[in-house]
Amino acid sequence: MAHNTYIHGTDSAEQERLTLLNRLTNQAFIDFLVLNDARSILEIGSGLGLLAEQIETAGFQGIELSIAPEIHHAGAPTFRPWVENLLGNVRSGAQELQSRQLVTQGEINGAIAELRVFMERDDASLFFYWNRASGRKAIR
Repeated sequence: MAHNTYIHGTDSAEQERLTLLNRLTNQAFIDFLVLNDARSILEIGSGLGLLAEQIETAGFQGIELSIAPEIHHAGAPTFRPWVENLLGNVRSGAQELQSRQLVTQGEINGAIAELRVFMERDDASLFFYWNRASGRKAIR
């Protein structure tokens, strides 16, 4: 079995890829936030924190950041749903990532196959950190 290692965001090329991903997705969320009444926002993700910075430009104040770890392992009731969620993320982002030539169909297929095998392993576990940004939008 091949050994694969992925450390989120440490390589400069990976930083650039994640920054591009933020540019592709963040603006739609920011546009959604531009409302004229009082709102609270809680942004949850595991990215670079770029969206949290952009929330301020949408008029939110008192932004607070926090993190919370989660561990899911084979045999736990949360494990299979987490892996299924990851599979859904890969599938849902595939077309956009391919259209921007960031991945090939083969790489998408490989990721899906690897996740399916991973989901069946007795020793599999996921360690995930939720990054949270929260703030309050003032009434205009």
